[in-house]
Amino acid sequence: MMRLVELTDLKPDEKENFINMVLLVGKKLVATWKHYNIYSTLEDRLIEQAKAGEVIDNQSIRRISYSQDLYLEMDEFLVQFKSTLDYLVKLPVPLVGKRWNLTTFGERGGTVRKALRRNLPKEYARTAKMVEEQVLDLHKPWLEMAIEARDRLNHFLEGGADFQAVVVLKMMKDGKEFIHVPVWDEQNSLRHVMEIVFHNLLKLVEDFTAGFLTARLKDEITLVHKPVDIGSIESPWRTMTLDEFRILKDRDGGIEYESP
Repeated sequence: MMRLVELTDLKPDEKENFINMVLLVGKKLVATWKHYNIYSTLEDRLIEQAKAGEVIDNQSIRRISYSQDLYLEMDEFLVQFKSTLDYLVKLPVPLVGKRWNLTTFGERGGTVRKALRRNLPKEYARTAKMVEEQVLDLHKPWLEMAIEARDRLNHFLEGGADFQAVVVLKMMKDGKEFIHVPVWDEQNSLRHVMEIVFHNLLKLVEDFTAGFLTARLKDEITLVHKPVDIGSIESPWRTMTLDEFRILKDRDGGIEYESP
């Protein structure tokens, strides 16, 4: 994303502000990942301890240790996730001007949608349409779920989160030893959901940034989106000249490729 700034018509001070904003958002992504990584390391350690211990069903006195560390890492993960979004909404200012005056990713993305429709000059209409469709609409389902989880955990809305669910222990299931880990629902562990949320967040940040960069790309340049594997260090956003994009679209029928 920082390389793309050289393909825009941004003035030197605008470039510097944009690069600083990208760096700050990047730091928040690192903070979010750090808590997921610590959570994973702690859970692995607890799993090994549970495997070496006795099945809880066979214990005369059952002792269950609820992991405060796992709970706190999950808590901080969700806090940093939301904080990343709040930093992200400030990133467009160097690209579209100070009329874009958001300070929070509020109303589960609703404030961004309103700003796209009310705060941008008409010359950025295509950019607004792209961001609304490629970011807000595309990411809405998982984003609402993750923000709801964060709100419930931090504000104890609707009963809050049950710390008793954050436990690792060896138990019997269907006649076999089974290691129970914190779960999100019947199909997904909490750790798996945190991993998916992080990768979705990374993709949202890329899509949001790329979408707003289209407002200031040079006339002969376009951005093209080609999906990449989850966890890939390669960005799905590529630059092409308009002529290259037309050739690509004619060749592949536009499948998998999107351009503003």
